[in-house]
Amino acid sequence: MNIDIVIVILIVVGIYAMYHYTKYNERKKDGARAYILSQKSLKIPRIIHQTFRTSELHPELSDNVRKLRERNPNYEYRFYGDKDIEVFIRDNYPEDILTTYRMINPEYGPAKADYFRYLLMHKVGGVYLDIKSNCSKPFDEIIQEDDEIILTHWQQRWNYHILHNTYGEYCQWIMINSPGHPLLKKVIDSVTKKIRDYTVEKDGVGKWAVITTTGPLPYYYAINPDILEHNVTVYNDHTQLGLSYNNCKTHHEKIFKNHYTTLTTPVAGVTYTYPVYVTLTTIPERLRNPWFYENLQRLMNLSGEYQVILNLPYYMKNNNEEYVIPTRIHELQARNLRINRIDEDFGPLTKLYGALLDKSIHPRSPLLVCDDDIHYKDDFVSTMLRDYYKDPSKIYTYCDDTIQGYKGFMIQKQRILPILNLRRPKSCFRIDDNFITNSIHKLGIQKSSVAYDGDTSWTCSMDQRKTDTHPPWSELYRDDRGSLSHKCKREFDQMN
Repeated sequence: MNIDIVIVILIVVGIYAMYHYTKYNERKKDGARAYILSQKSLKIPRIIHQTFRTSELHPELSDNVRKLRERNPNYEYRFYGDKDIEVFIRDNYPEDILTTYRMINPEYGPAKADYFRYLLMHKVGGVYLDIKSNCSKPFDEIIQEDDEIILTHWQQRWNYHILHNTYGEYCQWIMINSPGHPLLKKVIDSVTKKIRDYTVEKDGVGKWAVITTTGPLPYYYAINPDILEHNVTVYNDHTQLGLSYNNCKTHHEKIFKNHYTTLTTPVAGVTYTYPVYVTLTTIPERLRNPWFYENLQRLMNLSGEYQVILNLPYYMKNNNEEYVIPTRIHELQARNLRINRIDEDFGPLTKLYGALLDKSIHPRSPLLVCDDDIHYKDDFVSTMLRDYYKDPSKIYTYCDDTIQGYKGFMIQKQRILPILNLRRPKSCFRIDDNFITNSIHKLGIQKSSVAYDGDTSWTCSMDQRKTDTHPPWSELYRDDRGSLSHKCKREFDQMN
């Protein structure tokens, strides 16, 4: 072999070995440094908190969380979905605080996240970071042993002209503090009052209304007057801490559906305080089937804040078969499921009548009536609510303006409660959609259809591929529905 080639090979091998040896030493030093930093005794807990409406994250958000956790391996990571937030507030604060949280319009996820993070950080402390944000260095390099609360302004000095200062508002997409900090208590008191006093006329709608009601401005105004009375560490620029507001390649307004910059609805109000119920029924055959159990869990885990009501008679009307509830379904009541036992089997209409007869459900609560063998899309509840809150006096149907149980429909309980006073013909027993349609017309309730991202096909609220995996239910014998529908309407008109 040519001596020159041998020399070149030896040089390349030497450079390769030196490079990896250097990297090895760097990793070794970084590991030793990280270990030393992790041994610091901090007043601020080593916990990272993040929240999003659901655990199903956009791929860029998921990758961002992975990088954050890898960068802070000695920090406990806690994630909160919509349902976790309600549980946390209920377990740690008085009922009036939970009521205040519920006053925030569910469309305004950022406002709900604002209020929650103040409650969370006052109670638990640690590090709160928006789901799209990140740090270029570990938090152990940022937080010192004597730190109790760390504040930072934006690099962009947002709203400095309004606040009449040099650096503008404090970032509250990053919060770092010890638990029980009195400045956070001031923030909670201030924002609670703002939510309760909110009006469209006074506070407006959209992004600016959030900024001034729950966001960085009330955060700044509550903290700044007393900042010199506490041990507060303040940075003039968030990049000094290696923090990035949006660590995703895609602009966050494109990642977050129905971004609050586009909203024209109220930010808060009493209308939003009434609990939302997703109500359904089933039959014994489905009740004991594994597919139903899994689909019920799916229904319980859609995005949004609501309780599922499973209305079950004691016996089926047509064959007197007993409803035996499996243990695993009973156990789901520890979450957001409630099994509502009723004395009479109303057939498919039980899914509505059960909720109407349940006195524990507030008359002003919205009811979302759905079927038991449909695999609904993740934002099924939130999409319906978005239109419902515009005018709770209407009935809202999915896809088009026909009432069909499998697609789902939403209405305020007190609005449809008079249906209990209408007489129901026997011919309407199995075709509840026809009876409800006739009743809505009789009661003079206006209908409004809700499209799913412009999709008005009959499958718009469901994932048909997963819906179609259910076993063939034996009770679905072939009805002459056309004939029954005509008979149901004719006899309904005669009786009512």
